[in-house]
Amino acid sequence: SHIDYSAKSMGHEHTFHRDTKDIDRVTGLLLYLSDKVSRRLRISGCEAKTITLKVRKSDFKLATRALTLHNYFDDEKAIYLSAKKLLVKNQFLKKPIRLIGVSVSRLRKKEMCLYDDLLKNYSSENKRKEIDKLLDKLRDRHGEDSIFFAGTQLNRTEYP
Repeated sequence: SHIDYSAKSMGHEHTFHRDTKDIDRVTGLLLYLSDKVSRRLRISGCEAKTITLKVRKSDFKLATRALTLHNYFDDEKAIYLSAKKLLVKNQFLKKPIRLIGVSVSRLRKKEMCLYDDLLKNYSSENKRKEIDKLLDKLRDRHGEDSIFFAGTQLNRTEYP
């Protein structure tokens, strides 16, 4: 499936055949939707920071509530627990609902954070080796020109 980086979000939703306020049915579906969204995140090599729960009530009024986590995530557990927290906190099941949706936003490509993480997590003598290993891994995966030092881009025609 296509990810629109200008929108910087991805999600899934489900419309019930009949309005429901059955907590087990709704939370079971939340888990299913969270799993689908997390899978899309991982396939696209992204992680997110914000979860949004969308609920259409039986009167067709739409409500959305969002939660931004401290850390980036790409797993269904973080998405599900946050979506469930939003569901309960906002008492969405006091009245029957027609549709429920889960989406994530504030996306970033995972590779963007690896350099920062290395700088934070390694002692200075190991940093250079770890960064070189990371650069090699990224070049193996994405090609030699995927990562370069800024000065080497000034005149690419000089390099074979």
